[in-house]
Amino acid sequence: MREENQSIFKMGVQDVMALKQKGVEEIQNYLINKLKRFQQGKSNSQNGEIMFEFARRLNTQEMKDISNFLSNHTKDTSTKYDISDDILGSVD
Repeated sequence: MREENQSIFKMGVQDVMALKQKGVEEIQNYLINKLKRFQQGKSNSQNGEIMFEFARRLNTQEMKDISNFLSNHTKDTSTKYDISDDILGSVD
C-alpha cells in the first residue's frame, strides 16, 4: 500500500469530509478499504466493531455501490419537512 493511501486509511470517519477536497475517487477508496477491514474483523475503535457483521455479508460490487453513494451524498438543507406551528396547535 502506498504511503499516501496509508495516511488516508488511518483517518477517522469524521475526517472523510476533509477528503472531499481531494476528490470523490479517494473517498470511495477510503470507504472500500474501511469495509474490507471490517470484513476481516479489524477496527481502530470499539465503535467500529458494530460494522463487522454487516461488512462480512457484502460482496465487492456492494462495497463499491455503498462507497459511491456515501461519497456523493449531500445533506438535505431544504425545509420541505418542517412542520408549521399552526398544524401542531398551541400547547398552552
